[in-house]
Amino acid sequence: MEKKSYVYVILDKKNEALYIGKANDPYARFQEHLRDAQKRGHKKHLYAAMKSRPQDFVLAVVMEYSSEQEAYDHETIHIREYKQQGKIVYNLNDGGRGQLNPSPAVRRKLSLARLGKPLSPEHCLAISKATTGEGNPMHGRKHSPESIEENAESNRRYQAEHGNAMQDRHHTEESIELMREKATGRLHSDETKQQMSEDRKGEGNSFFGKKHTLEARRRMGMRRHTKNKIALANLEQAPADHL
Repeated sequence: MEKKSYVYVILDKKNEALYIGKANDPYARFQEHLRDAQKRGHKKHLYAAMKSRPQDFVLAVVMEYSSEQEAYDHETIHIREYKQQGKIVYNLNDGGRGQLNPSPAVRRKLSLARLGKPLSPEHCLAISKATTGEGNPMHGRKHSPESIEENAESNRRYQAEHGNAMQDRHHTEESIELMREKATGRLHSDETKQQMSEDRKGEGNSFFGKKHTLEARRRMGMRRHTKNKIALANLEQAPADHL
């Protein structure tokens, strides 16, 4: 007689994110997850969150099946159904006997299969909640100088091969307004201001060695003139006790 197998669901109580797994002993497997989160992090989002706040994770559901293959099949089904419901799922693959690190060819197929399928607003919100604050793998951490340089070099190689994603393209008015709204009220730290100042000095300034054309000067003068007229009009309309 084939040994029974189980599908289990781990619940992150903080953001209601789920992890679905298969095990012969789900209770022992749950404890193993908690231990593994403290010493290694190959299940990136799940273990990063578990490591910082293990008290928020509980073994919420256990389902029994008559065979291991049946349990694998239902693990895949539950992962797919939870994703379709817009829930955030920590699983890195689609269940069954899936690979944690699929080949580039498999990754390409998965990417094409998802292309053009936007996430629901509920799913986007769930992802945002799951990766905010302590749920973010980089919470309380900083990239090392080596990591920053490695990322920069990777971006340079990508742009050299594929070009700049925004080359010959422009943001829409809606996109510009959205970026402006998000940036409103933000304050740069003194260190950031100093770094920005240094980056824009000398040859680092995008206008280094250049001069405005006569037409550009004329337009800038007109804009200044208009701003001055508006400021003067506002000043004249201000109540006397505010002057």
